[in-house]
Formats: sequence, C-alpha cells, structure tokens
Amino acid sequence: MNVLAKKRIGRGFTIVELLIVVVVIAILAAITIVAYNGITNQGNITATEADLSNLSKAQEVFRVQNGTSFSDLDEMKEAGAGSLERKASWQPEDEDIGGENLSTSTPKGRYLLSYSAHTSNINIDGTTYPNLNIEVFAVGYWDYQANKWVEKRTIWFGDIKKSEYVNDQFGDDQSSGRCVTATFEQCRRVSY
Repeated sequence: MNVLAKKRIGRGFTIVELLIVVVVIAILAAITIVAYNGITNQGNITATEADLSNLSKAQEVFRVQNGTSFSDLDEMKEAGAGSLERKASWQPEDEDIGGENLSTSTPKGRYLLSYSAHTSNINIDGTTYPNLNIEVFAVGYWDYQANKWVEKRTIWFGDIKKSEYVNDQFGDDQSSGRCVTATFEQCRRVSY
C-alpha cells in the first residue's frame, strides 16, 4: 500500500478531474449570480413602489393642509416625504420631464419631479368648467419591471383628482399614457 500511495502523490490531478471541478464551480457561480440579480431587482421594485406610495400620500396630506400640491423640496419635506430628499430632484416648471431628461440626468433609483399649475377652461363629460385650476404633479423614474424610464402624472382639476396615469411612451402624444386610477373612458373624456 505504501508503494501505491507514493505513486499517487507524485502524479497530481488529471485534466478531466480539473475540468469537472471548474465546471461545477462555474455552475454554482452562475446560480448564485442569477439568484443575487433576482433578489436585487425585487428589492429595487419594492423600494420604488414604497417611494411612489410615500410621495403620493405626502402629496395628499399637503393638499389637505394647503389646498395645493407641493412644488419644491422644502414643501415635500414639510409634507412628510423628507426621506426622499436625497433621491429626488426637481425639473424646472417650464420644462417637461420627457424621456431624454430622465435618461441623461436621472440615475436609476432616483426620481425627477415636476409640478405645474395653470387656469383653463375644462370640458369634463360634456360640461365646460371655466377658469378651473389645473395642477399636474409628475414623477419620472426607472421602472425595474418594465426595464425602462416612465413618468407617473397625477392631474387635479380644482379639488378633484381626475386622473393618474403612467406614460411609458415619451413624445408629443400624451394620450399614450396608461390610466391607473381612472377608467380609460374617464381619461379619454378629459380634454383641456
């Protein structure tokens, strides 16, 4: 037995044995990387949903207290969304969020916010409302599920939150937005 042990010590591993070990390690590494990416992506989705919910609730609280939406970081903090201060930046009021501004100026995991208000004549369900205050609050963010930049807009006509939709097709045609709290018919009937 001593002679066999001495011969084995001097030989080392065969190339087949080394290849088997390398293949096993590669398979384990691939499984680990896929699992890690899935967990990270799910964490990003959950964090984004929580942030958007926090912004929405803070916006509602601020509207109840002040009669209008918040329009800057100080008002956002006052409304209770101060935890998002480091994740959010404001787009100047006269500039639209748009896909180009999002992709070039906003890293994934951060939010580009926009607020605008004006008075206009509004036609809702065939009834014209003169000089109605219109407020639009928009949040541009990376949608980890769709894997693209999207914009969530909430529109108030006076004190009524008429529609909330997600625009994932940037361009001049704003009708490409998808209603998320109102029916398609309700979104389609609003014109201003």
